[in-house]
Amino acid sequence: MLEVTEGTLLRNFAVALGVLTRLRLRGFGLSLDDYGIGFSSMHQLARIPFTELKIDRAFVHGAHERESLRVILRSALDLAKQLGIEAVAEGVEEIEDWRLLQQYGCTLAQGWLLGKAMPGEQFAEWLKAHLARRPELREQAFPEESQADDDTAPLRKLPAEEESAVERDVAQRDSGHDP
Repeated sequence: MLEVTEGTLLRNFAVALGVLTRLRLRGFGLSLDDYGIGFSSMHQLARIPFTELKIDRAFVHGAHERESLRVILRSALDLAKQLGIEAVAEGVEEIEDWRLLQQYGCTLAQGWLLGKAMPGEQFAEWLKAHLARRPELREQAFPEESQADDDTAPLRKLPAEEESAVERDVAQRDSGHDP
């Protein structure tokens, strides 16, 4: 997935459009980053074959408290759905915003609530802690699916062999051996 900001596109739109179209034709995913804070986001969505829309933190953080942010957030999510592209909410820092996103049908997010930026060697440990915390992240928005094990459930449970591999990697790292 290649993330593109509007600033990048505005420098030389004709060249950017050609390059991005060729990348898409070769199977690369294209993500419009920081959607909503630029001057021509909808114009870019209409002209470039994006596969993902990253909704800027400005419209996500605190949306559970502000009606105006909820309207903009829901509109962006609906727009992505109608265009047939993935929507990712940026800046999810509070559980209330995460619950709101889930109610709106958004299952992809990034932010400190889910995980801070980290070096690669910390990922296995983070994943183990995240797996333990997942029921808390799912309980209110999808109560009927909070114990689901199938592949269609949002934030599905890892298969036992993958979870065991994560636990083994963490144990090996903790003992001083690289996985």
